[in-house]
Amino acid sequence: MHPMYGSPVATVELPADDPLASVSDPRLHRLYAYLEAKRGGQEFPARGDIAHPAYRDDMLDRYAELIKSRRPAGGICDLFMGNESKRYQYLRVPLSTDGRTIDMVIVAIILGPPAH
Repeated sequence: MHPMYGSPVATVELPADDPLASVSDPRLHRLYAYLEAKRGGQEFPARGDIAHPAYRDDMLDRYAELIKSRRPAGGICDLFMGNESKRYQYLRVPLSTDGRTIDMVIVAIILGPPAH
């Protein structure tokens, strides 16, 4: 039983030589190719290899405001990466181990235009 959902969780073992063997979504294939390119000759990419500086600074400001306000935040954003624009909706909710001190944030992101 999965402790969070109260139901059994099925896992599928992936072949060690092809982590995408059973993954059909092209977005996951693009992400994997991107990360493979970023790792260069290293065994793994570093977080700094994939963090766009302007986007990172903007996100740090947004999370600082979330913690300062102590309130959930949501909205619609346009993200410009290179020559591409992506619209997404987001919800960020502060979490707390002790019920008072924010020590984590749960985030949900939906890519694409708002549903009608």
